[in-house]
Amino acid sequence: MRTQALLGLPIVFLSSGCTMGARLGPELRSQSDGPVLEARGTVVAGIGGVGAGHQGGQLTVPLSFSVGEGLSSGEGEGSFETGIELTQSQSRFGYRLGPRVGVGLGTTSGTYLGVRGGPLLMLSPPEEGEASLSLMLEGMAGAGVGGDMSSTGVFGIGLSVGLDLYPDDWMRIPSGRPLRDEQGSAWTGEAGLGRRAPIRLGRQLHRDDRERLAMHYVHDGLQELASIASFERLARELAVLDAPRSLILSARAAARDEARHARYCFALASAYLGREMRAPRLPAGEPRRDRSLLDLARESWFDGCLGEGSAAALLFARAERATETLVRRTLSSIARDEERHAALGADILRWCAKRVLGAEPTLQSSVG
Repeated sequence: MRTQALLGLPIVFLSSGCTMGARLGPELRSQSDGPVLEARGTVVAGIGGVGAGHQGGQLTVPLSFSVGEGLSSGEGEGSFETGIELTQSQSRFGYRLGPRVGVGLGTTSGTYLGVRGGPLLMLSPPEEGEASLSLMLEGMAGAGVGGDMSSTGVFGIGLSVGLDLYPDDWMRIPSGRPLRDEQGSAWTGEAGLGRRAPIRLGRQLHRDDRERLAMHYVHDGLQELASIASFERLARELAVLDAPRSLILSARAAARDEARHARYCFALASAYLGREMRAPRLPAGEPRRDRSLLDLARESWFDGCLGEGSAAALLFARAERATETLVRRTLSSIARDEERHAALGADILRWCAKRVLGAEPTLQSSVG
């Protein structure tokens, strides 16, 4: 599992995409001069996303402003806060937690350090490319470190309604090895619906949740399908560049792995949806013109080491959270293969580094 250890948590977050959101709600705070009732608004942006089963993690930077009035003093109060916040969600429930630094902007001024967090209820299930409503009960505890708040405690409790968005492809590292054209664009296809089939997975889930899970596996199946042609093309390009036979054979073996992965993913989608899935026709993975060792090295790093490595890490995490034994075993099996594919990307990168010290051949003479 060397690739997974190399990439670590930051890549898992980054490969999941991005998140942004806004929250608004009342908060009751206790400060040095008494209780304060405020209206608090927060905007957040960061990395992270949601996966199958609406599970996911986000690491965000919140910017929060409040305005209100001291209940005993009648004076105007307000604050600005920022920090780091971790959100973890599974289906409709989760939590948010993180450190904050704040500045008093009203009659009571000064700075404070604290922690803010609490339970989270997703009023609409989080989905990539869609906005999700959430309700959060959060507590805040801190200590003043300057100004009027110096050496005093700051405490609060609030209830906020939020709107979170998880864009599909913004800043996303690809999960797996896509099939790219001459311009670098990745192939996308659409699966079709076939005959009705028995629902074998997720019978206890609501129909909408089961259909969402099925669509996630359809998406995964299309990515695996594209990887078949991508690895077959990689094997041809390696052969033209006189790469070691071991690398060529490993690329061909990876293509066979991806064919098996695609079957697994479409089978899982069918088991959740109750309909057979028809895979689209895949374009031929013909070698590309003017491919150099530098092009091969760059793609091996981005699509191989990062893409396949992050896919393996995400699949292992999904397997740990899976409640169905069949799903857990299937995802673990695919994840182990993706680790080998990431290691193949690293091996190709090392070979390119050795060859680049000499002449740099291209595919121009063999493709045309």
